[in-house]
Amino acid sequence: MALNEYRKKRTFADTPEPKGDTSGSPSRWRFSLQRHQARHVHYDLRLEHNGVLLSWAVPKGPSLQPLSKRLAVATEDHPLEYLAWEGTIPEGNYGAGVMMVFDIGYWESVGNKDVNEALAQGEIKLKLWGQKVAGEWTLVRTKGSQWLWIKKDDSWSQTEWDPEDYPWSAASGRTWNEVSEGRRAPEPKKRAWPQRTTSKPLPRKVQPMLAHIAEPFDDEDWAFEVKWDGLRAIATCQVQSLTIESRGGNSLLKKFPEFQELRARVAAESFVLDGEIVVVDAGGSPQFSEVASRFQISDRNLIEASARSHRAVFYAFDLLYLDGRDLRSLDWTTRRQLLTEVFRPDGWVRLSEALPGSGRDIFRAVTAQGLEGVVAKKRSSPYVEGRSRYWLKLKAKQSLTCSVVGFTAPKGTRSGIGSLLLARELDGRWEYMGRVGTGMSSQPLKEWKARLQECEVDSPIIEDVPKATTKITWCSPKFAVEVEFAELTPGGKLRHPVYIGLASKTPPKERVVEKATAAKENAPSTAPKVKISNPKKILFPDVKLTKGDLIAYYGTFGPTMLTHLIDRPLSLRRYPDGVNGQDFFQKHPAPGFAEWIPVEEVKPGDEAIFCDQAMALEYFAQLASIEIHATLSRRPHLDSPDGLLFDLDPQFCEFEKIKTVARYLKMLLDDLGWQAQLKTTGSRGLHVFVPLKAGYSFEHSRLAAGVMADILRRRYPKLITLVRTPAKRPKNSVYIDVPQNRTAATMACAYSVRATSVASVSAPLRWSELDSDLGPRDFTITTMPARLEAEGDLWSMTPNPRQTLEDALPKLEEMLRK
Repeated sequence: MALNEYRKKRTFADTPEPKGDTSGSPSRWRFSLQRHQARHVHYDLRLEHNGVLLSWAVPKGPSLQPLSKRLAVATEDHPLEYLAWEGTIPEGNYGAGVMMVFDIGYWESVGNKDVNEALAQGEIKLKLWGQKVAGEWTLVRTKGSQWLWIKKDDSWSQTEWDPEDYPWSAASGRTWNEVSEGRRAPEPKKRAWPQRTTSKPLPRKVQPMLAHIAEPFDDEDWAFEVKWDGLRAIATCQVQSLTIESRGGNSLLKKFPEFQELRARVAAESFVLDGEIVVVDAGGSPQFSEVASRFQISDRNLIEASARSHRAVFYAFDLLYLDGRDLRSLDWTTRRQLLTEVFRPDGWVRLSEALPGSGRDIFRAVTAQGLEGVVAKKRSSPYVEGRSRYWLKLKAKQSLTCSVVGFTAPKGTRSGIGSLLLARELDGRWEYMGRVGTGMSSQPLKEWKARLQECEVDSPIIEDVPKATTKITWCSPKFAVEVEFAELTPGGKLRHPVYIGLASKTPPKERVVEKATAAKENAPSTAPKVKISNPKKILFPDVKLTKGDLIAYYGTFGPTMLTHLIDRPLSLRRYPDGVNGQDFFQKHPAPGFAEWIPVEEVKPGDEAIFCDQAMALEYFAQLASIEIHATLSRRPHLDSPDGLLFDLDPQFCEFEKIKTVARYLKMLLDDLGWQAQLKTTGSRGLHVFVPLKAGYSFEHSRLAAGVMADILRRRYPKLITLVRTPAKRPKNSVYIDVPQNRTAATMACAYSVRATSVASVSAPLRWSELDSDLGPRDFTITTMPARLEAEGDLWSMTPNPRQTLEDALPKLEEMLRK
């Protein structure tokens, strides 16, 4: 038995430690780090594997310093219940002393090596995803039971980090003293409350305090903090119940599960925190586009994968409620003091610091780092819901001159117009940039309506016409305006534009972004840039679409495609001279390949290209990668597919026959009780993907797909063929490509453009659309954006734990016998 040694060392009538039950094991691997004060303080690392916890004693505790080495002594396996166990082991028992869960989370093996094999060879590469520690390590056996625990240099490394600075439990939120004394936690704090606090029940809803725009200034009565470019979040906790909501009242925990344990970061029973969720890059700079892309993902596994690849941080900057007391009437200085007393920062939850120095100097320093700006807070101010002059935002502004190409009708009490529709002329085409209404008072609204009535036209000059809830009136681009904005979105639209006034001159034809702040203008940027060359080059001659059009398409679909591409090795099909020229597949990085594109060795001597951010799609398009192909499996389990692929390929037959075979396949899947995804290949056929329970090999999936294809061939021999050689396939038949279910094989991913004359796209479908007059290339670069907006994302390759081969095999055998 795996726990024999553990049980021999303990008398369970005397110790509260768990005895252990190995009858079952969760599907996900968990880990914990426990601070153990026995004869000496040490830490215990425990990794879930094969129904028990592999355990090592680490005398000096964990380190986040790059390439640091810690002695780790292998001990007996522990039961799974020990992951979150903490308490006191009585004197006279083995390991007597206090045990506290320092950290807890999940771990995964790095590379393709089996864990049992790695243990036998004495080297385990692993990633940890905890609340206090994260990143990549290697465990290397040196001699006997002694190992070295080595931290890899990655974005989670910290040179100045000591585990003893975080003396609280990641499981219960208790302090070390509370654990050692057996006290429950979190407990209401007994303190002398300031006179202006009131005893009130926890507020159900809190509208966050908002700031007015202002220019940089100096004043000792004000505090200055970094303006984080993220998502405003209100965290509310009542005992063990935690909610995190956006400014609009939407729950954020499903999209940001890494903050489930935020309650343990505040030493209190109940509280309300005001803060900001920020996704940072390797250099610590905020990346708002990655926050936005998280909202495009609905699948839990992909959300967690995104959380691992793009680190999110909760910056807390105000405390509104604490242990039965409403603090909003207190001044900012007092609230801040209380926040620092009860707050326990870690790698995911941090305190947004009040910066020392004068306002102007702080603003220059912050914007020189490429950050969004500064928030100034009056030290004597209460917390006021809604916009207030007590808080001021000092933003590093960007400005742009845009032409007005239309306007919307006003709503409610607004008069004149609703908003101006803006565009820029780029390479002879008018590109829609967004709309602006903020910053326009009633008088300019009326003036603009009178001005634009003189240049109304019947149809827009832009191609990507936006949706609007009120009527749009189109205009010729006679007038231009100056706007300030936060940044350009990956799709090239203005984010948070503010109307400045009528421009004194017409905008230049090429896109140039003017930056009003000199410090920011000269600041180096850590965000990747896609340098566009030759955007006018024709890639699709028949429809006169250019490389610029391809880049714009992938810029629009990047966040959606990322959810399906993340952690999958890619194969880029490049057409340097357009679809009528020579093409080649690129699976490996070549000299000059962008350093910010992730590359990883998937087997000895074989590096693969990955996509971990939406902007990478624009970079691939810049390389004239018309088609994006991806594998059926994801790292770290590249030998285990997410499901079965049926590639339906015509052999000199009409597309209607392809649709008929897809219907027959759907009937077979219905008999199995399985669900599947459907999409056009974008070329001639259809793809049907059946998600399976995780853990099967490609040999299993290929065998199952082959059995199902053979059943269909036997039922419809004149329609379906399984002959691999195209020349030997009978005409007017449909080939079901089963061998696609193999390691490293790729398929054109959902929403990938295809190298056809019409620039068609691999489009996810509803099954009911098989009954329409659908064609194989009906969806193109120009029509797909409107379809995505209308239908949403219809594609998913998420493994389905309810769809198992074990359940299907008896039914398939019965079908074969018929």
